[in-house]
Amino acid sequence: MILSHEFWRDHFNSDPAAIGRQLTLDAFSFTVIGVMPARFQFPIQAEPIDVYVTLAVDATVLNPGEHPVTEQRGNHGVVAVGRVRPGVSIAQADAELRAFAATLEKQYPDSNTKVSAGAIPLREDMVGDVRTALYVLFGAVACVLLIACANVGNLLLARASVRGREMAVRTALGAGRARIFRQLLTESVLLAALAGGVGLVLALLGTQALVALVPQSIPRAAAIALDGQVLAFTLAVSLLTGILFGLVPALQSSHSDPSQALRDGARGNLAGRHRLRDSLVV
Repeated sequence: MILSHEFWRDHFNSDPAAIGRQLTLDAFSFTVIGVMPARFQFPIQAEPIDVYVTLAVDATVLNPGEHPVTEQRGNHGVVAVGRVRPGVSIAQADAELRAFAATLEKQYPDSNTKVSAGAIPLREDMVGDVRTALYVLFGAVACVLLIACANVGNLLLARASVRGREMAVRTALGAGRARIFRQLLTESVLLAALAGGVGLVLALLGTQALVALVPQSIPRAAAIALDGQVLAFTLAVSLLTGILFGLVPALQSSHSDPSQALRDGARGNLAGRHRLRDSLVV
């Protein structure tokens, strides 16, 4: 018998002397030979497990004259999880198992007719055809992100138009194009970073709520959480969107004619920006 870390902690007070102890379970005596790591979860079973045992119980004869479960030819209820040998592909393992099952079908036609065996990756067995749906969902999220960024880009263009006189005054006071460009780009990146931070907080709360609501039958549902990869992805997307959608307004403002902007007053020069805003709408 192997104990789960939680069972070992709660019932043996994390005592290393538990190894080698004899425990009785369902009238059978077992020897404790190990403890699983903390937070370990068997990949194809969602509910927590206290103890792990082998098939030795099924191989035990309970009633004289009866074959144990492991020797009953019609018992096809065992699913094995294992590792292929290094250098062996899943396809090779699958072909070998199918050939082995075909041999058994010829030897034992009464119990093994139309009964086969095969090998598939554990991840594929667990998630099935969910991968395609997740990619579609990811594409939808990307579209929403693009729509939001286009809207913000339009707002930045409109704001740059209103700030035309301000930029002209800055230029007249000695601010070069590079300085104005850096200022506007920094503002857009800061805006994107703040939005990314708010998005992370909402994602954290939403993920916790969804995990609490999903059925416990979903494998490894408790392991769904935000990790370092999500944080890095969010940071990269925030910076990238801030730079891309703040680049055009910054270029427009830094290359505007200050004398023309001062003459036009607060109205700014909207001629060249209308085309860009229409493009973002499209």
